[in-house]
Amino acid sequence: MAKSKYPSLAVTPINLVPACADCNFIKTALSPSKCEEETLHPYFDNVSIDQWLFATVEQTNPVALKYEVRPPTHWPPVLGERVKYHFETFGLASLFASDAAVELSEWHHELQRLSEDKTGAEVQRFLHRGYVSASHMHLNSWRTAMYQALAVDECFCTVGAAQ
Repeated sequence: MAKSKYPSLAVTPINLVPACADCNFIKTALSPSKCEEETLHPYFDNVSIDQWLFATVEQTNPVALKYEVRPPTHWPPVLGERVKYHFETFGLASLFASDAAVELSEWHHELQRLSEDKTGAEVQRFLHRGYVSASHMHLNSWRTAMYQALAVDECFCTVGAAQ
């Protein structure tokens, strides 16, 4: 809760959340009017067991990724709405898309080299290994969603990686 509205909570441990300056600024004046408008608490909201962050490949030049939240169907509806709210409030779709674009540009040379076989098999293996590694560390990271989306996108594996 914002300390400007609830000064007595400014030093209450349950109300303290580590955040970067940008996120702290966004969150400053937020005051939820219902449960669905509560941002996630990193210590009390365990949303890391199930995958809820996904990406889709947009066939642009250069290729782009679009990120979205798809809460598991077995979650309580309020939790799914809170994850969506958190994702939208902090502008994570554009932040993750930007991070993915940087990562893809850094791989450009390697992906071109791997795509020389023209079948996409080498590119797909490379991306699948990236997905497996990333998902073991953080199932809902932008990197995990990126690797997953690219690995299953046949067009990217056969043509897009070479561009």
